[in-house]
Amino acid sequence: MHRPGDEGPQRPQRRTPTSSRMRRSLLLGILALTPFLNLDVASSQTLQLEGGSSSLFQASGGSVDIHAPNYDGWAGLGSLDGHVRFGAFLSRQWQGYTFGAGDHTIPLQFPTDIFDNSHYFLGRGASVTAKDQRMSVFAFAGATSTGFIAPFFRGASPEDGVGLLFFDMKLTPKQGYLASSLSADRQWISLKAAYILAGDQFRRVVVQTPLNSETDRENILVTVHPKPFFDLSVGRFNFLQPVEGTTGTLRATLNQYTASARAVKFTLTGSLFQSQVPGINMHGTSFSLGRDFAHRVQATSYVFNSRSGAMPSTTSLANLLREVISPRLSLLQVVNTTNGRTSVSYGGEFLSNPVAFGVDYQTIYSPFRTGDPFRQVLLLHLRLQPFGSFQVNGATYVAPDGSVKYTTYGNTMLYRGESGAGTTPNFKLPKYVIVGRVLDEDGQPVSGAALRIGDDLVFSNSEGEFFLRKKKNRPCRVEIALGEFLVPGGFAVVSSPTVIAPSEPGSENRITITLRRLMSSN
Repeated sequence: MHRPGDEGPQRPQRRTPTSSRMRRSLLLGILALTPFLNLDVASSQTLQLEGGSSSLFQASGGSVDIHAPNYDGWAGLGSLDGHVRFGAFLSRQWQGYTFGAGDHTIPLQFPTDIFDNSHYFLGRGASVTAKDQRMSVFAFAGATSTGFIAPFFRGASPEDGVGLLFFDMKLTPKQGYLASSLSADRQWISLKAAYILAGDQFRRVVVQTPLNSETDRENILVTVHPKPFFDLSVGRFNFLQPVEGTTGTLRATLNQYTASARAVKFTLTGSLFQSQVPGINMHGTSFSLGRDFAHRVQATSYVFNSRSGAMPSTTSLANLLREVISPRLSLLQVVNTTNGRTSVSYGGEFLSNPVAFGVDYQTIYSPFRTGDPFRQVLLLHLRLQPFGSFQVNGATYVAPDGSVKYTTYGNTMLYRGESGAGTTPNFKLPKYVIVGRVLDEDGQPVSGAALRIGDDLVFSNSEGEFFLRKKKNRPCRVEIALGEFLVPGGFAVVSSPTVIAPSEPGSENRITITLRRLMSSN
C-alpha cells in the first residue's frame, strides 16, 4: 500500500516556494540528467507540437513533446487567467534505473480501489525508480503542485514541499483508514463490494487539484443475468466529495436499481434512483424502449421523472432516432418535452480521413445536483486534418452551471534524423504499438475516455478507439483516469486489463475496456 507521509485532520500552513526559485530548481534538476542523456545528433527524434486556446479551461498556449531512443520529455508554456504558466518533464533510463526531473504525475492507489483506480497527485521535482520481479521502489523529492492541463498545454504551479518513498509497506496514518473489498464474477452473476472506513476529513494527499471523490462506508453492485435476454442490477454507493478551499467533505448516498430485457429486437430498460445529500432527498425514475431496425435505424423513447425534497416532481420525455446512412455517416434527431414545452435537436456523425465531426446527446443523473438531478448534455467534437500530420481539434461541453464551453487545439509532428551531404533525412517512429477500444455495457463507444498507459496519457476518439506507440515491448501498466475524461458524466470500470504488452504493427493484440455509465439514463 502506498502512502506519502502522515496526514493530520487539518491542513498545515502552506509555505510556497517562489516561482523563480522553483523554475531554477526545475532547470537544475533537468540539467542534472544531462550526463545520462548521451545526446547524439544523429539519433532519430520525434517531436509533437501543439497549441490552441479554450474558454473551458480559460487557457491558451502550446507544448512540445520529444521522443528519442535514449530519453523522453515535454515542455509547455501558456497563460491561464492572465498568469503565465510553465511546465516540463524529462526522463532517462540508465543501468536499470529510471531518472526523472520536472512535473510528475504520481499515482496514489490502494489495493482495495476496485470502484475507482484513478487517484493521483501532481508533483514538481526529481525522482528515481527501480524495479525488479520482487519489488518496486519510487523516490521523489520536490513539491506538490497544482496542474493546469488542456489538450494543447500543460503547466504547473508548486505548492508544499514533499519527499516520497513508495514501496510495499503500510505506514500508520494519524487518521485511521480501513478498507476491504471483494470482486467475483460468474456466468450468471457478478459482484463488486467494498467497505471503507475513512474520516470525514480523509484525503489521500492534501493538494488543491485534483479534488477526487472517495468511496466510503458500504459500496456494493450486484448484476444478475438469469436469462440471456434479461439483466438486473442493484447498487448502493457512498461518496465523499472534497469541498474546494476547505478541509471538509460533502457526503452523498446513492441507491440505484436497473432492469433490462430484450425481445423481438426491442430493448426495455427501467431504472430507479434514490440519492441523499445533507438535508435533501431526491428520487428519480427512467424508462426507455428502443428497437434496432436491421442495424440501420435505432429508435428509442425515454421517460424521466424526478422529485427533490418537497419540490413538485418534474417529468420529461425524449425520443431519439438515429439512422446509419453509411459506415461514415449517421444522422440523429432528438425531441424533448418538459412541462409542456417541446424542443427538437439534431445531430449525427461523419467520419473521414481529412474531417470528422459529431453531435450527440446524453442524459445523466447526478446526486450532487439538487432540484432536478437529470440533466441532458451536448457532446460535440470536430477533427480536421487538411494535410500531412497537421491536425486541428475542437469540442464543446456543458459546464455544471449550464454555460457552454469550448476547447480547440492543433498539433503536428516534426522529425529529425540522420542527414548529411548527399543523404536523405532519416527518421524512425517507435516500433511497437498499443491499440484498443473503450465501450460501455451496451457496446456503444465511449469517446474522450482517458487512459494512463505507462507514463503516457491517451484519449479515445469518437469511435472509442485509442492508439499509442512505444519504443520497447515491455509490459505497461494500465489505469483508467476517470478524473481526466473529456466528456461529462460519471463512469465506473467494469473490465480492463491491468497490464498491456505492446506489439508490432500488423500483429496487434487489440484490447477492449468496458465502462459503466454511472447515474446515466441513456
